[in-house]
Amino acid sequence: MFISRSGASLNAIYGMDPQGKPENVTKSSPQGVALSEAQKQAISNSKFFEAGASMSLLNQPGKVGDVFDQHALGLATLLRHGLSEQSPAGGSPVYFQGREQHLRDVLQASIKPLSAQSDQIGRQMSPDQALQPWLLDTLSTPLQGRLDGSGKQSHAKLLTKVRTLSAFGTTVWQLMNPVEDHKHPELYAQHKGANTAACVALLREAGFDAQADDFAARFKEFSSKTRTPAFDNPLSRARSERMPMLEVDGALRPVKGVYEDAAKFGLGFGQVVQNTADLDSAEQTALRAALGDRNQNINAIAREGAPIADLTRPFTMSEMDMENVPEAYTQLGIAEMLDQYAMLHGTGINRWQPFGTFAMESNLQGLPSAGAQSGGTCDILLALNTLNPERIYGNAELALPAGLGIAAFMNFGGYHTFAETFPIAEAAAANHPYVPTNLAVVNQFDLYERMEKTAERYSPQGSEQLAQFRQSHGQVLETLRQQHPDLESLAPDVEFHASAQQIVDWRG
Repeated sequence: MFISRSGASLNAIYGMDPQGKPENVTKSSPQGVALSEAQKQAISNSKFFEAGASMSLLNQPGKVGDVFDQHALGLATLLRHGLSEQSPAGGSPVYFQGREQHLRDVLQASIKPLSAQSDQIGRQMSPDQALQPWLLDTLSTPLQGRLDGSGKQSHAKLLTKVRTLSAFGTTVWQLMNPVEDHKHPELYAQHKGANTAACVALLREAGFDAQADDFAARFKEFSSKTRTPAFDNPLSRARSERMPMLEVDGALRPVKGVYEDAAKFGLGFGQVVQNTADLDSAEQTALRAALGDRNQNINAIAREGAPIADLTRPFTMSEMDMENVPEAYTQLGIAEMLDQYAMLHGTGINRWQPFGTFAMESNLQGLPSAGAQSGGTCDILLALNTLNPERIYGNAELALPAGLGIAAFMNFGGYHTFAETFPIAEAAAANHPYVPTNLAVVNQFDLYERMEKTAERYSPQGSEQLAQFRQSHGQVLETLRQQHPDLESLAPDVEFHASAQQIVDWRG
């Protein structure tokens, strides 16, 4: 295939014609991956499987729940100290998103997206109680409830625990990667040193002495094995936000937005729209109000070309998918299950248009894509690696059940698919660097089989229902293969990189 690029940025991907030249039509571009109807049906089939599997795991999590109970409790202890006005560590100066702040204020901001005013899954569903005491109580209570039999928690509280660990991991990642001042590059090491010291002080103050002693070494290992420089390769992870839409004269219209690097705003990876072309316009003011002061509505804001209209329905299925539910899933009661799990939320798949090599490889194998390889998964693993008495690397008893929970959480919110999440945890469990490509041996087409076997071990009750959904997935896929013998179409492993003009020249 031919990869058209401008520097490190991806323009488009083209196939090779019989003469060995670039095809005229793109296989992938900022408008998405080009797929046949049969390929779209195969991907839809996988979306339904992933939804069913996720609900199975969230309903009966087994050890998946134990892992998140344990680390949520540890995080609650840490937050009680860090958020306290009496905490010396909480008052430590840190350098975060380009300015000096107290660590306490950074932690406070990190939990704000869990408020009842947010669009996030795992948020507080009723504003009856102040956010902080509600959150600390939720994190401290086991899913099975307290010893006196009270406080038994539903899947919604499991989502809260995963989401809060994600927020903590994101915060640690950003603290350990402070925004550089290009006019004063020497400040980077100084700021990182101060942030490291603040994190270590907080861990020690909360009683996590072993974790404090190992903090810097653990982060270094995480950066070399999980969130590596290759993870954010713009060719594999290329994605752009769908253009936000605002109501003008009673009708929704896309804004005249400007694409900017998400990292600039602490929003992870990709091209995002935080501003309009005219910063002094009424449109700019309206866009900022719609997104929220801390982007707490970034997933729920209306966007041009968004595939999901019903924002109470979880997972990644589009309106078109729901009009064509395969009978195998209908017989398993998936419609009724989706009603039981309904939750108004912003959905990631409405936000992002993934078009890099990762998304294309996934789609050509019948796997859905929502946002490319998941930085949020990395953040949660970083949180676990920071809080756990032992490192997660080579610790399959921790990393694999965590991976199942992360995959279910991300899929519930329409943020990421199984291919974008679970293999990252698998790599940590095996103590291997994560390779962000679906053409790597560890990320091949047996992904669902590997997840089913992992669920059998760590979520045995949930795995029984998961197995039924996987059987339905196989039945639907086999029917598609019989109807479309050419359905199997893996991306070629030979790549030619060129500028857009070179692509034109090569066509002759």
